[in-house]
Amino acid sequence: LKLRTILHYRLQSSVFEPLAAPVWRRVLGLELHGSKGDGWAAKAHEEVRQELSKCIEAGSMQGSVDLSNLSTASATWQGEQLQPNVLPAQHVCREILWELFETNFRYEFLALDRLCY
Repeated sequence: LKLRTILHYRLQSSVFEPLAAPVWRRVLGLELHGSKGDGWAAKAHEEVRQELSKCIEAGSMQGSVDLSNLSTASATWQGEQLQPNVLPAQHVCREILWELFETNFRYEFLALDRLCY
């Protein structure tokens, strides 16, 4: 949810190519999996941050979210701020999951289109 606006902009923009499946998975786990150290995972996370930073700049969304510290960013849904470590109401969880599945489908569809054409 913290990256929702950025990812939707990327989907709708003709400037950016669809994310490859491994990159999309790293985006989904960007906050969950830290990037401490200088190994492969840290480099991969930095590449994802750079790609998302390009979207922020192109979409004039500077200041919308601090990609270097996602854990402190607030998550909002339908204009309401969600509390950290508190599970939202069941209908809100369903809405969020539905949008996540829909967004994932759109990314996969664009990747397939890119592969075929």
